[in-house]
Amino acid sequence: MNDIENRLPIQSALALGCDELDPWLANAVSELAESTSWVDQVASVGMLARLWLPATADARVDLLSGKRPYPARAAREWFAGLSPGTIAKIEARAILATAELWELLDRVVESDEAIWSDELRRRRDAFESVALMLGRRSCLSRELATFDAEVSACSIAWSDEPWMSAVAAEDPLAWWGA
Repeated sequence: MNDIENRLPIQSALALGCDELDPWLANAVSELAESTSWVDQVASVGMLARLWLPATADARVDLLSGKRPYPARAAREWFAGLSPGTIAKIEARAILATAELWELLDRVVESDEAIWSDELRRRRDAFESVALMLGRRSCLSRELATFDAEVSACSIAWSDEPWMSAVAAEDPLAWWGA
């Protein structure tokens, strides 16, 4: 059995200490978690760590007082429990998978269909979640910075959706959350 197969039961957000999820977050996390791709599975954990917010004031108080686990901490502990070899494989696969971003960017530039720009933003955000898990100084983070510089030179119209609004709130400088 591979190390990643011993992952948390991500299908249940409660495993990371999350209570109710916004529907867009539940859908995004579920889709990534159910993927056979290790990169997507790690992205699902990172996405919960980055974008989940407590649903109620009581839940926020419990979180801040330490009565309930903080999802980002649980996610980091889970990831740190993977073997160094598995983490290296995840990063290598993530770097290879960034080719998908470049292909999507070409489609966005060549087409005026919003479906491609929406998919580009979602995939870029998934990679951000993986980069969070790997650490900001990872090779993946450098690869994403190169990609982001290229996108910033493009003129693209973005649609508005709840997922990207959450990204903008979490990281106002993220172009894909604009």
